[in-house]
Amino acid sequence: MKINFNKSELRKILSNRIIFYFVLFGIINFIAFAPVNNLVIDIISHFIMQYLVICLIFIPLIFIFIQPKKIRIIYVIISIVLLILNFYSLLPHYDSQIANTDMPSGIKIGLYNVLTQNTNYELFLEELKTEAPDIAVVQEVNSDWLEKIKAIKKEYAYNLEYPRDDNFGIAIYSKYPFNSSNIEFWTLYDIPVLSINIKNMQLYCVHTLPPTSRQYFSIRNEMLKNIAAKFNNKQSIIIAGDFNTTRFSHAYKTAIEKTGALDVQSAQKNLSGTWSTKFPALFRISLDHILISSGLSAKDFKIGKNFGSDHLPIYATIYDK
Repeated sequence: MKINFNKSELRKILSNRIIFYFVLFGIINFIAFAPVNNLVIDIISHFIMQYLVICLIFIPLIFIFIQPKKIRIIYVIISIVLLILNFYSLLPHYDSQIANTDMPSGIKIGLYNVLTQNTNYELFLEELKTEAPDIAVVQEVNSDWLEKIKAIKKEYAYNLEYPRDDNFGIAIYSKYPFNSSNIEFWTLYDIPVLSINIKNMQLYCVHTLPPTSRQYFSIRNEMLKNIAAKFNNKQSIIIAGDFNTTRFSHAYKTAIEKTGALDVQSAQKNLSGTWSTKFPALFRISLDHILISSGLSAKDFKIGKNFGSDHLPIYATIYDK
């Protein structure tokens, strides 16, 4: 049976669909700004860049398909309000300080979440060789990973390793000697945090739990508070790792932003995402962070190439001011 629609009926169907999806989107977008420590809101809050793009898509659709004019104006106003809210949330991460290019040479850090199940060891080694960071922080390593990449110790003679099979193994490889090194456990879940002191800078390598349950959400937030506490002293602090949150979440804002710590990706005006490599670039979010204390500066932030993990690597050069 063939169904025929005239232009008026088709326009009405499209109008109703656009209104439905816009209202649904608007509710989600407004909820994303709620200053509430809630698991669902936390997840929704990560996609500010994507919400901004969706707003830009909806505005012309509303102008073209929504009738009558009074109703159209209401939806346009709502979309503009959302556009402003999203833009205002992004603006602080696109207007930060950049290191003076005349500074003496710093330390280049590479952060790699390799994904324990990933077996593309050679691709990882190629990426490492190409970028050649002074310090490589490698997360989600098990014993197999450490065995397959052990050749890098010829170049990175100083190392600290803590393999695990549950995606929370961590290793640090350095071209420079450690003044000190330690393995810490910040929560009862016994997730390792590796710390080293190098050139009078204290580096912590952290991998928080993903907020996939209320318990994990609570533990992740506890680890974010522990990260923030490290910036309370006057040391030169660097904290690198997969925080399993973005700069837009309420948990990140309340724990990290109050410390005055600088997120290097923000400092370099970079809004690209690192997770997940399964998504198109526009839909990725940044879960991987390099934070520095106020006594340090950074430049040359870069997102690296995909080597088979669900995360992209990140790089930054850190300087003592």
